[in-house]
Amino acid sequence: MGRGAPAAADTDLPLSTGEASAIAAEARQVETQSDTAADAEPTFWQIWLAHRDYLRQHSIRLSSGNVADAEDALSEAMLRAAQAFSKSAIRNHRAWLLRLVHNACMDRYRSHHRHKQLAQVMTDEAAQSVPAIAVRRDRTPEDLLSALEQICDLQRAMSSLPPMLAEPLMLYLNDLTDGEIAGNLRVTKEVVRKRRQIARAWLRRHTST
Repeated sequence: MGRGAPAAADTDLPLSTGEASAIAAEARQVETQSDTAADAEPTFWQIWLAHRDYLRQHSIRLSSGNVADAEDALSEAMLRAAQAFSKSAIRNHRAWLLRLVHNACMDRYRSHHRHKQLAQVMTDEAAQSVPAIAVRRDRTPEDLLSALEQICDLQRAMSSLPPMLAEPLMLYLNDLTDGEIAGNLRVTKEVVRKRRQIARAWLRRHTST
């Protein structure tokens, strides 16, 4: 009786049904993982870092070159963006972030402007010098801290103003003219000016400025 044919090499051995199914399942799993990695949305921080330099330049420009104000506005915008990112449907990340930075810069500008207006209310409105509570770039850190403390003190005093005095004052701080304020409140311009004078005296009595 002759010898049987030699056994085939290992690479030629047919796969069992179970082995073939296992390999096919593993291949599908790898493909799924690859597709998932490719389709994964970037995280907020990846997006923020990708646009941060551009946003910072825009913030500095809107802050008239004041780097400190620009950095503060940028930080505020970043916090707002981080909170809203998962809740917002965003098509253009750069445009969305740019709008938040722009709004933060405008908020800071309006805040500074109101502080300056309020400082003028605390003195004679025609005074040429800038009062101590107006925040300026050329002041030392100690002066700025003192100004901010006085602003907080003044804001607390404003919260205690009677509505009859607070309403015309807030309209004035929002850049309305005496005529516009008088029209809104249905009083004369003389009454508007008189109430502002009373409000100024009230604030002086209730602050340490």
